Amino acid sequence: MKPVAQPERTPLREEAVEQTSATILEATAMGDEIEQSLAALLKAIDFDELSNRIQKEGVEAVKDVRRSLAQHVGIEPRDTRIDRFLRLSLRLMPQGDEDDEMRAQLLMLLAENTTKIKRWMRTRLEHRHSGSTQNFLDDAEQLGEALHRIPGPGFSVPLAADIKDLPDASDLPRLQNEVARLIAQLNPTSAGGISA
Repeated sequence: MKPVAQPERTPLREEAVEQTSATILEATAMGDEIEQSLAALLKAIDFDELSNRIQKEGVEAVKDVRRSLAQHVGIEPRDTRIDRFLRLSLRLMPQGDEDDEMRAQLLMLLAENTTKIKRWMRTRLEHRHSGSTQNFLDDAEQLGEALHRIPGPGFSVPLAADIKDLPDASDLPRLQNEVARLIAQLNPTSAGGISA
């Protein structure tokens, strides 16, 4: 049996191998970044089980994440900002393309800006003699029902499903603008006399 001839290693061939390796490493790093951002977002809204699945299974679990989040869209009465948050999150799910890096950054921005709205919801619930469930979406739903029965003084919280025409998942510049607008709304200086 003849020995198999090895391809000759030329400087051009070695450069191509190095470029391919660098591309693979970059894609892996980008995949890790989107997975970490998505896991952080899920943890921020108390979807700990799904967050753990993303960390273990990676993008394989995205379909289940999308389905789980989608079933919480459109619930009324509930703060419209929560609906917008969910709808934007769904549009920022990984697509497996070069825009995933930007999607990861926007998901992380959303994740990092849940603290004030969670505190605001908890305070509003406590003022209505209801305790927080320590679950983002449950608290939002409970508060929506309480505000529907007895609206608070001052700032009126919109409680309808979000029907705004949002940009397509591929329109990252417009999605970035929508995320920035939502973050400004999630961090109001005062709402009904209660700082967020």
